[in-house]
Amino acid sequence: MPAYPLRDDHVRPGTAASGRHESALPARPDLPDPTGLRARFDGHGSADAANAPAVTTGWPAIGPLKDAQFDWMRVAFSPRGGLLHSEECQRRLRQQTDQPVSRLARAIVSRALLSLSWDGDTWIPAFQFAEDGLSVRPCCAQVFEELGPLFDDWELAWWFAVPNAWLGGAAPVDRLDDPALLLHAARADRFIARG
Repeated sequence: MPAYPLRDDHVRPGTAASGRHESALPARPDLPDPTGLRARFDGHGSADAANAPAVTTGWPAIGPLKDAQFDWMRVAFSPRGGLLHSEECQRRLRQQTDQPVSRLARAIVSRALLSLSWDGDTWIPAFQFAEDGLSVRPCCAQVFEELGPLFDDWELAWWFAVPNAWLGGAAPVDRLDDPALLLHAARADRFIARG
């Protein structure tokens, strides 16, 4: 599995990553900040949810902003298994099926499984897998159904990683144990995104 590269030149303090986004990450004091990303992102050593880079449908994250968002998602998802490289998912599937590549590809193409393309590789957030490690959690499938028509996979993964007001400031990935509340938050955000 390829090593996850972290470069110091991804984000320059005090610079906007894009004309459409603010250059700050949401506060997550409950998560470690091994990369120093929070401090690097706004140049002042602090970040808060109000200044989080919004992922707006139709305006994909690019360049340094996308790199910083990937770093953020990697840290936010780490308590729930992190981000798995597609080769790792294929290895796990190989225990259940003789055609793991086809099964994984079908799940990704049909958007039954959330995947991220970053730096030339495909990454799968592990939080979406049920206890068996291969099927998608029902609560995640419901959120994919609610937000999938409006958000691309990157935006949907970002939605799971950042604090959400409907969840009392918790990130959706941290509220997987409350499917009804998670679905309520997804429906509310779908309503807002539709305008």
